[in-house]
Amino acid sequence: MCTEEWRAVVGYEGFYEVSNFGNMRTNTRTFLRPHNKTSSLVEYTYKGAPIKPWINATTGYPMVVLNRRGEKKKKESVHRMVLFAFVGAPSDGMICCHADGNPKNNRLENLRWDTYSSNVADARRHGRAALGEKNKSAKLTATKVQRIRKRLKDGDSCAEISRTYDVTPEAIGAIKLGKNWAWLPHEGEFA
Repeated sequence: MCTEEWRAVVGYEGFYEVSNFGNMRTNTRTFLRPHNKTSSLVEYTYKGAPIKPWINATTGYPMVVLNRRGEKKKKESVHRMVLFAFVGAPSDGMICCHADGNPKNNRLENLRWDTYSSNVADARRHGRAALGEKNKSAKLTATKVQRIRKRLKDGDSCAEISRTYDVTPEAIGAIKLGKNWAWLPHEGEFA
């Protein structure tokens, strides 16, 4: 079994640590500050403790709020802090990807820097992609797209079809070219 290893959070060395298991904690630290009733400086010790992340309602990613004395608080995602601490900074165009598709699994072995398109492929493979009707802004359904494809095959124009389904001719053209709804099998491809 792998043992938990702790490393400093990049940019917050001496303040916070992150583990290869995706856990967070504050460091024990001592600092001087003015005493409440006198102007003399007194040494205070802040005892380190685990940090419980909160889940971002939009993304589903565990987040924490970090700050250093006197600086503005900053929201950070745990998965990025794990990769920065254990792998290093990403190359240009790379993002953090979860191998198992679970945004709450921030163990190092589940994370990697990869491309956006690779992350989308992961989301599709895990059934987490907001494709088709899962996309909140989608006007069409899989059934309508199948009907649109049939009409295109029969020779109807994009403009004619767009009026029927209350979408732009460009949206119909994107379906025709296979740019939109490309993941949806064509008629006869269903198992």
